[in-house]
Amino acid sequence: HLKPRNVVETGVAHGVTSRFILEALEKNGSGHLWSIDRPPMEPEWKRQIGIAVGDRLRDRWTYILGSSRLHLPGLLAELGQIDLFIHDSLHSERNVRFEIDSAWAVLWPGGAVVVDDIDVNRGFYSFIQTVPDCPSLVCEAEPVRPDTRRFNKKGMFGIVLKQQVDPPEKTKR
Repeated sequence: HLKPRNVVETGVAHGVTSRFILEALEKNGSGHLWSIDRPPMEPEWKRQIGIAVGDRLRDRWTYILGSSRLHLPGLLAELGQIDLFIHDSLHSERNVRFEIDSAWAVLWPGGAVVVDDIDVNRGFYSFIQTVPDCPSLVCEAEPVRPDTRRFNKKGMFGIVLKQQVDPPEKTKR
C-alpha cells in the first residue's frame, strides 16, 4: 500500500518475507529490495538462502551476504533514502536499535519500519519512545504451528510509521 521504491530488509533465511515483498513490488510495477543476511553455518542451509524468491523476481532483488553491522551503513548511504525497512536478523536489543536507528535516518517521511520478534528484547519499545509523535503498532504473529518458546505461542512484531511533514500530495520526491 505504501508503494515503496527502495526496500531494505535484514535477515533472509529461506526468503519467504523477501518473496512477499518482491511480489508486492512486482504488482506495483516498480521498486527494488536489498536484503542483508549472514551466511548460516550449516552447509545445507547455505544452499537454501532465498530459495522462496524464485527466478522470476530476482531482477528486483539484491542479496548482500554478510552482517548488517558491516553492510547496512554503506547500503543506506548509497541509496540515500528508503521507503520501507524490515528487521528480521539478530534479535538482540543492541542490533535492533543499530538497524532501526540507521534506517530511520534515511527513511522517507510516510515510510515504515517493521521489526520481527519484538517480544524477545526491548529494542523496538525503546525506539518508539524516541519518536512519540509517530504512530506504531504491536501485532501478534500467526505462525504455521504454535511456537512453544513464546509466552503467547505466536510471537510479536511491531510497525512504526515516520510522520510526513506535508500532506502526501504536497510532498515532492
